[in-house]
Amino acid sequence: MSWLSAARPDLVPRYDKLYEGRAYAPNAERKRIGGLVRAPNRTRDPRYRRRDELQARRSGRAKESLEPEAAQTSLF
Repeated sequence: MSWLSAARPDLVPRYDKLYEGRAYAPNAERKRIGGLVRAPNRTRDPRYRRRDELQARRSGRAKESLEPEAAQTSLF
């Protein structure tokens, strides 16, 4: 917070309210930010494939839903 106070004092009230004395932001905010920084087309990114397959298996979703759709080559 000291760096934020020096670099961006306009953001301090927002972060004070967001963190409210905690070390981490609330879960909903962390998920929102995570969604913003993930690869836009996650299903085609091999770095996420294994983790997504495990999550799908745990949640009972079908593996087919993780398969990328075929490329539409008629536009090329």
